[in-house]
Amino acid sequence: MVLLFLALLGSACRSNSARQPHSLTPQEQRGHDVFLANCAICHNAYKEEPLQGPPLVGVFRKHDLPSGMPATNQHVHDTILFGRRNMPSFNGMLDEHEISDVIAFLHTL
Repeated sequence: MVLLFLALLGSACRSNSARQPHSLTPQEQRGHDVFLANCAICHNAYKEEPLQGPPLVGVFRKHDLPSGMPATNQHVHDTILFGRRNMPSFNGMLDEHEISDVIAFLHTL
């Protein structure tokens, strides 16, 4: 009985390791949609595997962003707006509401 419990517990832990999206607020859902259309080609949202850019799983649960800057809304905003290293600028492509929506979505990861 104990072995069965441990086996079930282990499988539950493994299935939660790749975070699945929870029920999103309207703002988070808009951010998710913007993310899929503009960011997902380079960034994984739910897997730790990098694509052309770093994965963004838990980006706001970490102290620092992949760039080494503190994980703050302002730093993420500025990175989206102005770009960084290999990341292009989205200035003129995304408006302030869309950037805020993406940041809200990133907080859910």
